[in-house]
Amino acid sequence: MGRIILYAVSAVNTGGERANLLPVSAIPVSLTQPQLTFSINGNQFHFNWPADHLGWKLQAQTNAGNVGLNTNWVTVAGSTATNKMYVSIGSTNGSVFFRITYP
Repeated sequence: MGRIILYAVSAVNTGGERANLLPVSAIPVSLTQPQLTFSINGNQFHFNWPADHLGWKLQAQTNAGNVGLNTNWVTVAGSTATNKMYVSIGSTNGSVFFRITYP
């Protein structure tokens, strides 16, 4: 899991420095395209990507094999909060394409 960084901000003008605003936090996210790996176990795909890529989205689309990729990507629920996903394999989907994107 990424480290959390806290920031506190205050304003300074000719009247002096004001009190700090409430602190806010940020978790750095790598923007380097990660390696998406997968395995199949029973009727599930097991997807993995590096832990420093939390916030990235695993997306899928189910098009016919002769259609190929299109713009109708759907984000897999919960994928932005983890770096591991388990997706059931369904025989009704036909071809399923997966990718990982940010944001």
